[in-house]
Amino acid sequence: MKKILLATAAVALTAGAASADVTFSGYARAGISYSKPKNGTATTALTDRFRLYLKVDKKTDSGLELGVKTRFQSDSNRANISGTGTGVLQNGASQIWIQQNGVKVEFDNVDGPIEDMPGVYAPTTGLTGLSYGGMVTNYYDAGGTYHSFDWMGNYQGYGANGTYGNASGVQVNYTMGALHAELARGGLATGAGNTSTQAMISYNFGQFTGALGYSTGSYNGSQSRRVVGTVSGKIGPVNLTLGAASNAPVTNGTKGTNVTKYALNAAYTMGAVTMNAYYAHQDKNAPSNAYGVGAKYDLGGAALQGGVAKDPSGATKADFGVIFTF
Repeated sequence: MKKILLATAAVALTAGAASADVTFSGYARAGISYSKPKNGTATTALTDRFRLYLKVDKKTDSGLELGVKTRFQSDSNRANISGTGTGVLQNGASQIWIQQNGVKVEFDNVDGPIEDMPGVYAPTTGLTGLSYGGMVTNYYDAGGTYHSFDWMGNYQGYGANGTYGNASGVQVNYTMGALHAELARGGLATGAGNTSTQAMISYNFGQFTGALGYSTGSYNGSQSRRVVGTVSGKIGPVNLTLGAASNAPVTNGTKGTNVTKYALNAAYTMGAVTMNAYYAHQDKNAPSNAYGVGAKYDLGGAALQGGVAKDPSGATKADFGVIFTF
């Protein structure tokens, strides 16, 4: 991440002599993707993405830290916010935060406690994530509907276009040594019908990190609840992450069948090459399995990256390309 410090005359958050720290960061990727549904026709396509973060930090004379960030993103196959055109640069709703003595309060497009959980994204592979079927927060219900992490307004992660039902919220983060905790309330700008509450706590034990998260929310009259746990650490040369989630949809006040999903991810680095593999299984409502393997070759400032995965629907997906961060 490259840091650019602008002069006080060019950038200032408030009146006064203190300057602001302005940071640009992000990544760009390009490659080829392959997808074959279980009983469908295979397709091959080009894929690319450009993501840019703009962050401004300022520290007051009293030691209070304030900041704001926003995100811009362009995808080759995604429409812009208005639903027209592809490859258009989208900008997200901004996040403003205040921080001091281990306490950080975020406003508007908050990061999201479940999104911040250590290891929750570990069971993914490839250049693009290949549908993220290994994530324990993504599951099938008894009716055969696939619910991804953003289902029914439960998504509270920092979004590119800020169009999710609960993108606007308040989040409090607290860190004290190895302990980290987060609590958030979303949907504050969309009315009482679309709300979400999330919390998570994590603790670093040195070699391992454990985390526990809870999410409940409603969106357009439907609800869902999740309890998520992860343990990640290193055994010898192998990084391991074990995740589990109890997912419960609620429709019109009636709780649906509870689904428990487990996932194990292993990653191994040897020189410039990093390899990873994952396996995920949910205890009911087939299709229930997902697995994948992938590799990354570090080019020094960039990387060749790709993978192959079988997602929970039975589809085979693969991708390969180049990615660089800045």
